Amino acid sequence: MVSRKRIFITGSDGFVASRLIAKLVDEYEVFALLRPVTRFEGVNDDVLKSINIRYGDLTDFLTMGNIVKEVSPNIILHLGARTPVSFSFEQPMDYQNINYMGTVNLVTSALKLPKLEKFVFASTMESYGWQPEGRLIKENAVQSPASPYAVSKVAAEHYIKMAGEAFGLPYIIMRACNTYGGKPFGTIIEYLANCMLTNKVPNIGTPDAVRDFIHVDDHVGAYMSAVGYALEDREQRLRNIKADPNHYAFNFGWGLHSGSDPP
Repeated sequence: MVSRKRIFITGSDGFVASRLIAKLVDEYEVFALLRPVTRFEGVNDDVLKSINIRYGDLTDFLTMGNIVKEVSPNIILHLGARTPVSFSFEQPMDYQNINYMGTVNLVTSALKLPKLEKFVFASTMESYGWQPEGRLIKENAVQSPASPYAVSKVAAEHYIKMAGEAFGLPYIIMRACNTYGGKPFGTIIEYLANCMLTNKVPNIGTPDAVRDFIHVDDHVGAYMSAVGYALEDREQRLRNIKADPNHYAFNFGWGLHSGSDPP
């Protein structure tokens, strides 16, 4: 019997990751990181029976090192983070500690793995901040983070890129736009729909901002594509990065603007 590749996924109880796990278990041996104080809510019992749960906190360097060494995954999907942008203004240190230092801890552990094929990092389109109107944002646009949350993600990206060049970390950076679908009151789409249905006035912090949105199923599909993406050997990756520092960074969303057709 041929053994299946191992995937280690952080943020496994999250909106996207819990749905992603349901897709991964058919093809991979899945190891899911949970904080000791959390539990799965979006995963059914059949899927739970198919995954291996490890309890730990991204900010605990020694525990993360031990877990990653024990699991010895072929692929790491790093989706764990604090994500509500508005809260990051009130708790900036918490966001930097979890999102940035947690990533540093995980990368440090990943670099010791003998059979790591790829490290997939969940970044965000928030990293671009305010951009010129009327055009799609491409991967080489200047990142101008406009919130502590976005700063933490850009900082984590820089660390991952450094590890790629200095130590050969085989990474992919995923910059997703806003996600919706199946999370009542949890995203702006559901929030606005519920306000209209209940005849309430919505409270929007930046009503002039133009945002792209993607359904959670398409978001999961993007990560499945990243999991299946074949990275080149170290020498070729370094050549690609030298030619384009964002060669392994990918924006994904619906992609509509100025009346254009979807991609």
